[in-house]
Amino acid sequence: MYNRARAHTSAHADFPQLLRAMEIYIDRKVLPQINTMNALYQLSEQALKENTNIADNDELLTFLQLSVVDEDEYLRYRIAERFNMLMVSLFEAHKKDKPSPELAEAVAEMKESVEVFLDKQKTEAANKAKAILLCKQLGMNTANLTDEEWRVLMKTLGNAAPLRRVKKRK
Repeated sequence: MYNRARAHTSAHADFPQLLRAMEIYIDRKVLPQINTMNALYQLSEQALKENTNIADNDELLTFLQLSVVDEDEYLRYRIAERFNMLMVSLFEAHKKDKPSPELAEAVAEMKESVEVFLDKQKTEAANKAKAILLCKQLGMNTANLTDEEWRVLMKTLGNAAPLRRVKKRK
């Protein structure tokens, strides 16, 4: 199961980059560099506060405070972005793929059923149109039913939940 998705994902040109990003996250390979960068921002902020008469809401202090990176959040974001780009690429590549024959057949049947219902509803009562649609789905031809057969069919189907709902709305 999922062999196609696995094969397309692992064969994608961007897949090695995704794996590298995951490896960097798991092994914390850039943690020292991010910590050094964060320490420099924090040192700069502290030096400004101690050596100048700078307000706590100063734009430069705000910039330095916002520049400190949460390494875990940053690395997970990078992985998610790489994964999203890979998935969008695969989606676009397969956008023109035709649906499976089973799906195409099911959609065609549903479309035909809706068309039959809408056509019959124009000329017949809603319950009778629903009955015709149900009979069509069951493979029954209602074209040659007598009035008595219709009466029996409608009485029988009148006990069905979908037809009862229509009666309650009236």
